[in-house]
Amino acid sequence: MDTLYCAKKYAVRRLLKQCRHFLQENLTPEEAFTIHAKAVIWDEPKTAELAMCTLSSQTENFFSSPSFMELPEKLLKKFLDSDELSVSENEIYQAVRKWVVKHTENNPDYGNEFKRVFSRLIYGIRLPVMKPTEIANGPAEDGILTPAELIDLYTYKFAENKPAIPFPAEERTARPEPIYVSMDLIAHFGEESEELKGGTEFDEYIFGRIRLEVRCDVAPLASKCFIFLCTDDRKFTLRYGDVEFDRRGADDDPMPEDCPKTFPLENRLLANLPGMVSFVIREEDAAPRVCELQICHDDKTANKETYGMVFAKVVSGMETLKAVDSFRDPIWNRECGHPFTESMPAVFFYFGNVSVEAESEYEQEEEL
Repeated sequence: MDTLYCAKKYAVRRLLKQCRHFLQENLTPEEAFTIHAKAVIWDEPKTAELAMCTLSSQTENFFSSPSFMELPEKLLKKFLDSDELSVSENEIYQAVRKWVVKHTENNPDYGNEFKRVFSRLIYGIRLPVMKPTEIANGPAEDGILTPAELIDLYTYKFAENKPAIPFPAEERTARPEPIYVSMDLIAHFGEESEELKGGTEFDEYIFGRIRLEVRCDVAPLASKCFIFLCTDDRKFTLRYGDVEFDRRGADDDPMPEDCPKTFPLENRLLANLPGMVSFVIREEDAAPRVCELQICHDDKTANKETYGMVFAKVVSGMETLKAVDSFRDPIWNRECGHPFTESMPAVFFYFGNVSVEAESEYEQEEEL
């Protein structure tokens, strides 16, 4: 972020663009809030929003990181103002409590210092949302609230005539976590068939498997449409450079009304970098087509269409895509005029064995 600030201050546009792309590629929950705070100050709204999306959907990872414990009190107060966090209010209370303990445990007057520091933060925690037992075992037991505040808090939770209280009472909402989609990329030799059931070792070559991270937290509408295509066995095309992969054995029925063929752009938070996935938009289209997708190629000239809504990225299997590139020898291109082309079998590209898994399932698989 400091390099981004210098690039912006001295108008080094190319470096500024590279810094923004680097942050998109390397943004983690552990650093998200610090980056968000700096991006707000330095007028980088897209970076700030992207950081907040990451933090909102992966708050638990942020709480367990050393960077949370190192937050200054001013930034912690700002963090508690957020309406979008993916943990319970009791988990927020416990995380703040650990922060206070770490920042006061070496004080000779630890007990009073603990209460003094915590009392400055407690009004950012939405205590009315917590369960009565959580209040009793948390702020009541820690002695953070005065007897009058405790009475008002319980009265607010149970009485019809609710008193005015100094705590926010609205529940926080969480952005959905990323979802992971995996698929095999396949080349089939011979005649094209609408009902390919799988070839033999002589007429089929499996390049490998790729895994996509679908950013439901950043582009929920586009992500929802893509997950529907995958889980409902719908037919769609995936392009990488000049290679188009059709889905094997997919349903070619019309899309249902609740998943339209086109949809409006949600935002432009994600830049179309190599390995990013987007719904295709052509010049004559008013919106992206949900049945046509493109993985951004390293060589920008190989991307046949202008991109529409970027919503995912390839997190593993880039070597598989490189294998697709190396496979595209001119001898297979029937338009190149190669003398051996006519004797070569026709080749068609498919993808199949599509699986969808939540982030927790993906992390467990990575550990194995």
